[in-house]
Amino acid sequence: MAIPSHFELMVPVLTVLLRGQAHMRDLLAEVSDAVSLSDADRIRMLPSGRVTQARSRVSWAVQYLLQAGAIDRVLRRVYAINNRGRTCYEITRTGSPTLTYAASPSTRRTRTAAVQRQVTVQPWIRQTQPKPRRFRHYPLSGNRTC
Repeated sequence: MAIPSHFELMVPVLTVLLRGQAHMRDLLAEVSDAVSLSDADRIRMLPSGRVTQARSRVSWAVQYLLQAGAIDRVLRRVYAINNRGRTCYEITRTGSPTLTYAASPSTRRTRTAAVQRQVTVQPWIRQTQPKPRRFRHYPLSGNRTC
């Protein structure tokens, strides 16, 4: 199974944090279990070779949730859910306290879209896009050489 995108991992991160604050290493292990990652997927490295792909995606999911105000950083690499995050989770909840992430991909996309709308991640994403570079055009004077 392929590793879910960081947007698809937002709901599992919120689910884990509903149980209480968690350190990033515990969060990574519990989210990997929640989405049923195989051992091969858990150890697959990024092309840089510095970090696993799963850790990178969970880290990005946490970062987006932090920027959206759905979770709080308690200590270094320790996170806790807040009221806005609980609201996001309630929107995605299907009636049971634990969500099944091995469900059909369309169900995962629907839940992910609901979280994205609620936590307003999209405006922050647009803010982080690089701005086009503007060059100043200076008129060349007659005595200047290039």
